[in-house]
Amino acid sequence: MSIHYKVLGAPFHDNALYATVEPGQSVHRILFDCGRHCLDSLRNAEIMAIDQVFFSHYHIDHISGFDTFLRLNYQRETKPVYLWGPEGAIDIIEHRLRGVTWDLVTDLPGEWYVSEITTDSIHTVLFRTREAFSRRHQMEKRTYESTILRTDDYRVETAGLQHHVISLAYKIVEAPSQNVDKSRLKNLAIEPGPWLSNLKDFAKDDTLLIQTNGEEYRLGELREHLLVAKPGESLVYLTDFIYNEENRETLLPFLQHCDTMVCESTYAAAHRDLAEENYHLTARQAAQLAREAEVKTLILFHLSDRYMDSGRRPLLDEAREIFPETYFPESWDGQ
Repeated sequence: MSIHYKVLGAPFHDNALYATVEPGQSVHRILFDCGRHCLDSLRNAEIMAIDQVFFSHYHIDHISGFDTFLRLNYQRETKPVYLWGPEGAIDIIEHRLRGVTWDLVTDLPGEWYVSEITTDSIHTVLFRTREAFSRRHQMEKRTYESTILRTDDYRVETAGLQHHVISLAYKIVEAPSQNVDKSRLKNLAIEPGPWLSNLKDFAKDDTLLIQTNGEEYRLGELREHLLVAKPGESLVYLTDFIYNEENRETLLPFLQHCDTMVCESTYAAAHRDLAEENYHLTARQAAQLAREAEVKTLILFHLSDRYMDSGRRPLLDEAREIFPETYFPESWDGQ
């Protein structure tokens, strides 16, 4: 698996999700939300290397750790900071950036791109450290599409869910990979060798001639015969939404067949009324979504502290009655 993840924060406290996409030589680091103490388990170097930060919404338990991120990255030199969130992102992040008396910054590097996602548009502005974040530089305003970010190695999709505010669901999808089918190679009676490295180097043209076994082959022909596409893996982050028909209709196609679904399970089934009142899920409802969408693995997080004394195991048991492949985060082991 080239998508790796870690749920940040302790059980019954603020949580977030840290993910890396590692397709080969490169590593892409992605953070979803930034609650209090959520960054404590990451090394400073990891926090300073995060490529993208995606906020589901701006309730305090999802953004109260932002100052730690800001402290370590306000003068980032190697690459810009990219922040994403639902409506209000630009105002809220600007207020956080300007909530400091900045001194001696006129010669410092640091570019912060903030993108605000609404139902019809994605609006991006740039803030610069050397200006003490005092100016908005308008970058672009494009029509909203569910895929908000696309790179050579992965893409990020989003969907808006009903909470007391809009809470964004996010999905990372790894780009498909091209692999050599060894059985096809054997059937062609071609000896493997260094030439195989050319197959997946798409900077090389299909017309390139490859010599092997005393024969000449066009690279495009070999690719056609030997390469098979492997779908990319997927990771979904879901938090703070009510289990109602509108959200179900949004989520079921969004979740369909995903590999890992990291989902809030704030309440036990016995407190379903509180879940509905507060626009949250029960563990059973999270499991029901996972089963209907035919995901592979469900990870429960974002638990109410009302269960701190009784323990979290009953929530897991309730979910497993519906969806057996349900787990708590590995990072919670021993906590």
